[in-house]
Amino acid sequence: MQQLQSKKNNQTEISECVNSFIPIMGPLHVSLNSHETVVLLFHDFFNSAYKYIFGTNKKLAKRSRP
Repeated sequence: MQQLQSKKNNQTEISECVNSFIPIMGPLHVSLNSHETVVLLFHDFFNSAYKYIFGTNKKLAKRSRP
């Protein structure tokens, strides 16, 4: 019984700022994945643009850092 009450108390300690952010995490995750997919599909184009902007010796990474 005491463990159940302590779990309830821990749940109420989450700040309202975090609770208001939780509903947008799903759409944010989908958005980030779609951006990554677009860059991977059109890597040649983005690599050419990157080289044009930063110089021909620079290369755009195939994969972003985790």
